[in-house]
Amino acid sequence: MSSFTAGHGFGGGLGGTAGAQYKELERKTTVGQLVAQVGYTEYAVLDEIRVIRGDAKTPEVIQVDLKRLYEYGDRSMDIVLKDGDIVFVPREHIAD
Repeated sequence: MSSFTAGHGFGGGLGGTAGAQYKELERKTTVGQLVAQVGYTEYAVLDEIRVIRGDAKTPEVIQVDLKRLYEYGDRSMDIVLKDGDIVFVPREHIAD
């Protein structure tokens, strides 16, 4: 599992290391820009990225499909990260 906390993110598919990572962002950064900076493994499921935003009791979970960005240039789901966001890049598809 790999993740990042935002200005930050996490997830098993990011950066080639397991577990959580923290990245301080110096300017407005989208999920796509963060993933490009950190890199991702061959196991990353780029069409099922989740951004977890808000407090732990009632978080907002936002799905981000970077596969559409990379394959078709569709930036519609590439959101700008806010302070405290957690970006989760799974290594396996997330069940419904």
